[in-house]
Amino acid sequence: MQVKNVPPELHEALRRRAAEEGVDLQVYVLQALQRDLATPARRLWLRRLNRQPITTGLPPATEVLDDVRADRH
Repeated sequence: MQVKNVPPELHEALRRRAAEEGVDLQVYVLQALQRDLATPARRLWLRRLNRQPITTGLPPATEVLDDVRADRH
């Protein structure tokens, strides 16, 4: 795989980060890609989150705010 048109400042930042981690640039970029793919895509995560029932056990925020405002008066 080749990545073209990488801005010089990005390439330098990646090179520095790889050096900090004690690996070469190829290994660092491969690890970064693996980390990225190990987490669900943002849209998929949001879709899953929206399917979850709300189970906080707390009253709605609007109710809490109304109570606080009522206590002020």
